[in-house]
Amino acid sequence: MASNFLMSPGVLIKEQDQSTYVVTAAATQLAIVGYASKGDVDKPTLCISAQDFIDKFGTPPADNPYGALAALKYFEEGNTLLYTRVAYTELDIKNLSTYNPQVHKEGHAGYDKRLKKAELEVSIDAKPAAVPTIIGTRAFSNGLQYTTSVDFTLKYFNTRNGEIKSFSVSGNIGGAGKTTAADVASDLNNLLGSEAADYFLFSHSGDYLVLTMVDDAEYKDSQVSIEIAGTGGETTITQLGFAEGNRTARGVGNGTGSGIDATGFKLEAVSPGSWANDISVRFYSEVVSSYDPTLGMFITKPKYNLDIYYKGKIAENYTDIDWEDSDSENYIETVLADSKYIRFANWTATTHTAPDDIADDPNDYLKLANGADGIPVIDDVNGFNSDEVDALNNSAYTELDRGVNTLSNSENYEFDIVIAPGQSSSVVINSLINLVNGRRDAIALIDPPFGLNHEDVVAWHNGAGHGNTSAFNTSYAALYWPWLHDYDPYNKEYIWLPPSGYVAKQYVYTDNIADPWAAPAGMSRGKITALDVEMSASQSQRDLLYGDMNAVNPIVNFVGEGLTIWGQKTLLRENKATNRVNVRRLLIFAERLIAKMAKTFIFEPSDETSWAEFTRRANAILEPIRIRRGLYSYKVVMDSTTNTPEVIDQNKMVGKIFLQPVKTAEFIEVTFTITATGETFIAE
Repeated sequence: MASNFLMSPGVLIKEQDQSTYVVTAAATQLAIVGYASKGDVDKPTLCISAQDFIDKFGTPPADNPYGALAALKYFEEGNTLLYTRVAYTELDIKNLSTYNPQVHKEGHAGYDKRLKKAELEVSIDAKPAAVPTIIGTRAFSNGLQYTTSVDFTLKYFNTRNGEIKSFSVSGNIGGAGKTTAADVASDLNNLLGSEAADYFLFSHSGDYLVLTMVDDAEYKDSQVSIEIAGTGGETTITQLGFAEGNRTARGVGNGTGSGIDATGFKLEAVSPGSWANDISVRFYSEVVSSYDPTLGMFITKPKYNLDIYYKGKIAENYTDIDWEDSDSENYIETVLADSKYIRFANWTATTHTAPDDIADDPNDYLKLANGADGIPVIDDVNGFNSDEVDALNNSAYTELDRGVNTLSNSENYEFDIVIAPGQSSSVVINSLINLVNGRRDAIALIDPPFGLNHEDVVAWHNGAGHGNTSAFNTSYAALYWPWLHDYDPYNKEYIWLPPSGYVAKQYVYTDNIADPWAAPAGMSRGKITALDVEMSASQSQRDLLYGDMNAVNPIVNFVGEGLTIWGQKTLLRENKATNRVNVRRLLIFAERLIAKMAKTFIFEPSDETSWAEFTRRANAILEPIRIRRGLYSYKVVMDSTTNTPEVIDQNKMVGKIFLQPVKTAEFIEVTFTITATGETFIAE
């Protein structure tokens, strides 16, 4: 055992580990609550790129593209985001008293767009029972009026259940009085043993012999191969009209007498939404033959395949599908469980057989349809009254509120910014505010309603009109105005877009080139790329937006400079440092790092060693912020003054951190003084 001291001359090596590192924060992450054309609903989902987002949530839905477009714009600067898809499912438009199917159809207000998976129902018409059959080629127009010895083998292979049978048939047929093909068939049936007779039957078609499987449900529900092979004798199978060697036939049936039930099944998209209306499928079959040396015969059976197309291009292919054996690894439901596009939903008819009718035509493409995104499209035109409009809107707001609340657990989801693009209902905005007030580690960016001028938006955010009855008041949210005009490349149209997506991108840009405590506004960090704004506020109009306790951050179109965020107030209606975005984000950043660091002291002794270590680590977090111009000064106190015996007895370890955050210069005054010629300049 190594000793910590020496009793005799020697060298003692000691090690002291002072490499404890400073906890750092992850890159800025955005959380979005919005609509989508694809993906899980009410489940915050991590996306790591624009393509990853499209793979999970599809391209932006035309009815409400705001959330999806904001996500895709964010990836121009950011690396990860959480997207919570919402959709309305509660209210059926058709149940409204003023629903008119002639008026309220797709493309008009009131069209029913509740969340729905695209589906494809396949129904195969009933058809006559089919049994495996071999028809001979020799005409027995005069029967077989002389006694003849026969010796041959009948072989049977059921490709559905793997049953194999082989029967030897030998003896005498024909003779005096056997004048018809029916007589020959009767003699052959008499030579069949009792077991063979359960499977095979000789009959005739006119003057020709016919060999079929017995008209029985078990065999007619199968794909069956049969073979008749000669083994010598006075009369060979060739003389009976059957070709020497391998002779096979296949048939399908189900034993319901004269015909079979329709085969029906339903396919559905992996997730609800309009995205899957671009999915089509193609079933096709091919006959596969192989020689089985054990059976001594060729086994012929169909092979069913499925191609899945998305937007006209093949996306997936499945071969050798099993339609009947649910335990098979190739069973249709099993193989489609791994598809990125469709699932086998259920059988819609009692007969579960391969869809021969749709597999026979290799050009038969079947398209999924009726997928809907769950985006309400309704207003008070086209015959709906205001109460019904309110009912639908309240239903939609409930879905949005639930989507916001999925982000409430800070131990499950970490993000810095949260937005619900285009959602200006006080119900949704208050949900966002309650979320960030409760978490205290993120800032919400709020969108005003579309179409408000500078006076309207001030009244709205103060709870004095346009659907809002109470002023928004929190340091954990900020409001930006107005909406911006831009091009939607996915739906190929020019549209007005809410500001939150653009502003979120600038927050991340600010973090990338500077720090969270730098103001995401102004000529260096506030430039926005869009075509235009609804209204570019003048200086006097901005005085109203930003003056007194108003807190509307305008986006201004400066001549020669472009669109620029020209404000960084939070919605806090008090004269405190946290009424500025840069200070709020500084505190979020610092508090998150301190909290992560402090978590390492849980269950450690509350003593001077722990207090000193906490102080050292806290200083290591705050000093870089000071150096990078986030703090004027700071002080960490964690000692016996904050941890009295009474505090220690309560199993607490208490510290205090004092901060003086750096303020931004938002009001710059420059005085020009004109003097007479020859006067000396004196600063006043």
